[in-house]
Amino acid sequence: MSDTASVLSSTPTLIQSDDPRFVELHSVREPRRHDGFMRLQESEDAPSKRLRELMFGPTLRPWFTWASAATMIIIMIFEYAKSLDLARSMIQTAPFNPLIGPSSTVFIITGARYTPCMRSVPSCTDPSCVELCQNTQEGFRFFSALFIHAGLIHIVLALVIHFWIGAGLERSLGVVRFAILYLVPGTFGFVLSALVSPATAVSTGCTGSLVGLAGFMLVDMAFHPDTVQKRRLLCVLLSIPIAFVFGIFPYIDNFCHLGGLAMGIIMGCALVPQRKTSSCIEWCIRAIAASIAVAVFASCLYVFYSVSDPTTICPNCKYFSCVPVSNWCEL
Repeated sequence: MSDTASVLSSTPTLIQSDDPRFVELHSVREPRRHDGFMRLQESEDAPSKRLRELMFGPTLRPWFTWASAATMIIIMIFEYAKSLDLARSMIQTAPFNPLIGPSSTVFIITGARYTPCMRSVPSCTDPSCVELCQNTQEGFRFFSALFIHAGLIHIVLALVIHFWIGAGLERSLGVVRFAILYLVPGTFGFVLSALVSPATAVSTGCTGSLVGLAGFMLVDMAFHPDTVQKRRLLCVLLSIPIAFVFGIFPYIDNFCHLGGLAMGIIMGCALVPQRKTSSCIEWCIRAIAASIAVAVFASCLYVFYSVSDPTTICPNCKYFSCVPVSNWCEL
């Protein structure tokens, strides 16, 4: 096996995705083996190898990153159009949306995370609480909220980090694994947010997913310190505090960021190859981490739907996601 193939067969991380040798991947005709569950059979034909590389990495084009970004932009345009139709203005001015976006009404209609639309809430008895909901069983909002953003500032910041971190990581992991790594932490972030947010709080954005990617990369770099590049490390370390700072703005949720970060770290332990441990220990760590991820996700969902009123779990937690200025905590 050539030196190029040897380098590429090591851990499928973002850290290696910019290496010039990565571009040579598809010119290498020798059989290749990859760590973890990326092992390719030497007898596979070329089309099967290419398909497997596209799905599980490494691949040259970040298809999921591009498609999800396009979806977010289209939904943002729809939000502005809907706001213009409902309020004759694309931007909420009374009270002012500091993220330069529409009102919460538009976000709820579009599919933001909004607890009264997802289950009955005894503390929210006013009919106006659910007048924008089709019903009170809209669990899809845990997922759909990922692609909805609270304004121009929100989506620009999210897309910068989305491409800054996501594109390279997807090229290393492939479409399937990256999509799982992107969607699970982000969705779990909204589950956690629903447990501790006020009854009428509205949450939007993909930043929970992005913080989850950063958590995954921290685990990757901890397992493979010899491959760490200063620029990549700085990228990860900056993205996390930036997300939490913006989490105090209306319609952005720091509990979503916290849940995304925790789930990203757990999934990192489940997915990142550990070259300095035996195969048995590595797979034990993977199994334990995957079990924890499933258990935590399922437990939070169970609590959300089983308690009489989730808004009573932590009534003062809202101040972790907002500052009491300009009525931000009431938006």
